[in-house]
Amino acid sequence: MGDKALLPCNITPPSEDDSITLVLWYRSDVKILPIYTVDIRHNREKAKHLTHEVLADRAFFNLSVRPAVLSLDPILETDGAEYRCRVDFRWGRTLTSVINLHVIVPPKKVYIIDSKNQQISGLIGPVEEGSDVRLSCIVEGGKPDPSVHWYRDNVLIDVSTTSIDDSVVRNELLIENIRRNDLNSIYSCNAINNNSSQTSISTFVTFDIYVKPSDVKIISIRRPLSSGRKFDLICRSFGSRPPAQLTWLKDNRLLSKTRETFSDDGNVTTSVLELVPSAEDHGSYLNCRAENLRLANSTIEDQWVLNIFFQPKVNLTLRTSSGKGLVAVGSQLFMECHITANPSVVEVKWLLNGQPLKQDVERDVLIRNASLEIRSARREDQGLYRCYASNLEGKTDSNELRLDIHFSPICREKSNNSIGVAIGETIELECVVEASPASVTFDWTVNRFLLNNHIQHSNQGLTSRLSYKVHNKDDLGTIECSAKNAVGQQRQPCLFTLIAQGPPEGLHECGVSNKTDASFLVECMAGDDGGLNQTFHLDIFDDSERKRLLIELTNQLKPIFAVQGLESGHIFYLSVYAANSKGKSVAKTITSNTLTLSSLSSDAKEESAPFLTDLNPLFGALAALLTAKYGHSSTVQCLSMDWSEMGNNDGLVYSNGSIPGIINNYDNKKNAFNSNTINRLNDKTCNNIDIINIRHDVRQGLRIS
Repeated sequence: MGDKALLPCNITPPSEDDSITLVLWYRSDVKILPIYTVDIRHNREKAKHLTHEVLADRAFFNLSVRPAVLSLDPILETDGAEYRCRVDFRWGRTLTSVINLHVIVPPKKVYIIDSKNQQISGLIGPVEEGSDVRLSCIVEGGKPDPSVHWYRDNVLIDVSTTSIDDSVVRNELLIENIRRNDLNSIYSCNAINNNSSQTSISTFVTFDIYVKPSDVKIISIRRPLSSGRKFDLICRSFGSRPPAQLTWLKDNRLLSKTRETFSDDGNVTTSVLELVPSAEDHGSYLNCRAENLRLANSTIEDQWVLNIFFQPKVNLTLRTSSGKGLVAVGSQLFMECHITANPSVVEVKWLLNGQPLKQDVERDVLIRNASLEIRSARREDQGLYRCYASNLEGKTDSNELRLDIHFSPICREKSNNSIGVAIGETIELECVVEASPASVTFDWTVNRFLLNNHIQHSNQGLTSRLSYKVHNKDDLGTIECSAKNAVGQQRQPCLFTLIAQGPPEGLHECGVSNKTDASFLVECMAGDDGGLNQTFHLDIFDDSERKRLLIELTNQLKPIFAVQGLESGHIFYLSVYAANSKGKSVAKTITSNTLTLSSLSSDAKEESAPFLTDLNPLFGALAALLTAKYGHSSTVQCLSMDWSEMGNNDGLVYSNGSIPGIINNYDNKKNAFNSNTINRLNDKTCNNIDIINIRHDVRQGLRIS
């Protein structure tokens, strides 16, 4: 159809002298009337051509060619029929030729529909990778029925044609599991019903395909990462259409500090993760996940097991062999320095109260790297313990663990105190203990008998106070104070030994000697001291009623008093007594007097040796002085005397001179010199020499200082 058709007709006359007179063309679908007439009956040169309306101006019969042909141009679909050509001659018999004209009608329309009967063309989709696509190519019109073929990129892939009715044919194509290589491929449908390609028609579709990412990779070097430092980790995916979305997950928890970039063609997605790892991330799974959000089940991922370097994590714990809460003296202790570190630790050290702690086998302190054992705890072991560990990342101290070594109570002071007490006296006893824990209870006993509840005592912390009255001697003895805490009973109680004590007895056998005009020596015998240290006292009055006190003397050692500076020729009333912390003894009263000057002068003239003048008063005064100064037990070996005379010469051989000498063996117990001689100093062994100034005054007598 649309081409030119040439229908031949034999117009050759049967004889040479014959000629054509009339040519008639008939068509089977046009009744009676010819469709084309050539009339040459009247004028051969001017033949008349008559055309039926079915042919209009499309037909022409050419008589100049052999065979003559009826030309139809262009051919219409309705031209298809049986044609008869009738030729009349002048003389000869009529000839008839029969020709069947078959008109091929090309397909009128071709189009593609999808599984939803929607007409599609050109770029279609997007289509998900892996899905099945069903396409139908529909061809309308055409005689004979056209063949419908499918091509993929001009390669024939399907020729199965199915007729729907007389004017419509189709070819259905099923593309299973569409792949990424189908992207941009051309699927064309071609309809043809003759051998001429010029009459074929076609249409095509191209797929826009959503494809899954083909690969994803964490491209950063997989090396250990230090805790607390910032790292940029890179992940890249390929092949996704549209570009893949990359997400980072750590142990399936989404990480947000990321940034993405895409290649110009959209084929490559790059994601950078900013990661600051911690020690807890060691061994965690880091995943980079690529996903085409337009496609289900399109996720692929790459995984990295993190190796995090971090400073040691150190935790110090304590346990006892008994498992009890309190750690008592003698307990066996175990301290464990629990360490988590990557890389491994290179050093572990122990500290006690901030100072390095080392193994001490003698003290039963054993250290085995991260373990500390104290086999038998002592009070000195208590304090603040720490351990620390070091690795390539640094050093970490553990928690501080306070170790309190608990113990049963012990006395803070010495455990036995002797206390003097008088009958009828009430004493206050204080018992102070040390204990841990400090919550204690106290018991008091006297001579191993528990004190009655009515005995008043009070407890305050680690101190207990007892108010105790001694009614009679049976109340004397040993009082024990014992405390108890959670560790146990006090092993050694605090002891208080009560000793009967009171005021001393009075002095007896008192006498006066070595009298001079201004001095004399008083000596007594001491009585019982009342169980306490006693002192001795002399009060001198100038009247019998003892209203005017002249002198008070005290001797810490003996009841011996050297009295000086008295008025000559006078009577004095002496009161001597002893005293201790409990009181005074009964005073003993005696009288004494000093010599007159006249009596001293008379005695001096009677002496024949000048050096021995006043010798007895001298030795008496010396005895009193030495006794007061050195006590009973001392023996004076060396003595230097400066001896001078004042006033009128009374017959002494040496006047205004110095006499160094040695007094041998002065015995204070006998209160006398073994040898009443004074020798000139010639013994160089006397290194320490006491100086005594001896002055003799005619008017006032002998003065010793």
